[in-house]
Amino acid sequence: MSLELKLSGKTAIVTGGSAGIGLATAKALYSEGVSVAIAARNQERLDQAVADIQSLPTLGAKVIAISADLTKAEDVEKVVSTTLAQFNQIDILINNAGSARAGSFVESTDDLFLDAWNLKANYSC
Repeated sequence: MSLELKLSGKTAIVTGGSAGIGLATAKALYSEGVSVAIAARNQERLDQAVADIQSLPTLGAKVIAISADLTKAEDVEKVVSTTLAQFNQIDILINNAGSARAGSFVESTDDLFLDAWNLKANYSC
C-alpha cells in the first residue's frame, strides 16, 4: 500500500529493522521509493528481512542490511558510514531498536534506565 508521501529518492536508516514495527516501516518506506538501510543484531533475521523487502514493488529503491549492536558507539558509526558509502546521503532516521521494560518508572533502577538510554539515544548522527 503506497501512501504517496513524495519520499522517492530519499534514504532512511531503520534501526530494529529486521522484524516487527521496524520491518513494517522499512517496507513502507521502500514501497515509497526510499532506499533503506536496516540495522539489527541478528544477521539471519536481517537477511530474511532484506529478501522480504526486495520482494515488494519499488520505485527504484534499494535495501541493505547492517548487523550492529546499537548500544556500541562503534556500531552506530558503522551504520552511518555504511549507509553513506552505499547511498551518499541520510535523510530519515527511524530509531526503533530495542524495547523498554515494563514497570513503573519510579521503581526502575538506574541500570535499567541507562541501558534503555544507551540503546535509544546513543546516536552521534
